[in-house]
Amino acid sequence: MGNKALFFDFDGVIIDAVPIKNDAVRELFAEYEGRILNKIMEYQKNTGGISRYEKFRYIYANILIEPLPDYKLEKLAGKFSSIIKEKLIKAAVIPGVIDFIFKYKKRYKTYIVSGTPQHELEKLVEARGWSSLFNKICGSPPGKSLLLQELIDSEGIAPYKSILFGDAIVDMNAANDNDVSFVLVDSQDNAELKQVCPIIIADFINFEL
Repeated sequence: MGNKALFFDFDGVIIDAVPIKNDAVRELFAEYEGRILNKIMEYQKNTGGISRYEKFRYIYANILIEPLPDYKLEKLAGKFSSIIKEKLIKAAVIPGVIDFIFKYKKRYKTYIVSGTPQHELEKLVEARGWSSLFNKICGSPPGKSLLLQELIDSEGIAPYKSILFGDAIVDMNAANDNDVSFVLVDSQDNAELKQVCPIIIADFINFEL
């Protein structure tokens, strides 16, 4: 038994946020230029769905090889939020996704599971008028795999009846870790992932369950 559920990542699955966040990271680290900036951008494009805090810690520890005290991390995250805030409210919606959620909401429980900070995610969804579309809106922390596990346990979800829609390897891993089916939403940054995902969609216009 158990409830059927549809889990949606937010960036790249509901709104076209990936280019906006890539540009914001480029702006934050523009002073480094050249090879270092290229390494930062390569890392950014290969780590969709991960918390910005985790990304910034990795960039400083493994690419810049510089200390990142907590106050500097918070300042960096705050600047990142200020760069993207208004742009995300106006970002394009992935074609067909809202109609798709409306169509299947009566048959499935619907959830957002995102690496975006919880408070920021709730404000974005509310600003779009989408809050009523979802049973719960869940951002970071925790990481996506644990987030999905907690939802399955607390909401009485049957994993084998459920699907996670994502655009990054962290989404696929979260689905696999929790025995949930995975559907990859195509983007310019997930070419390698397309080689291992059996179900790939460009958008939701003609997709049916």
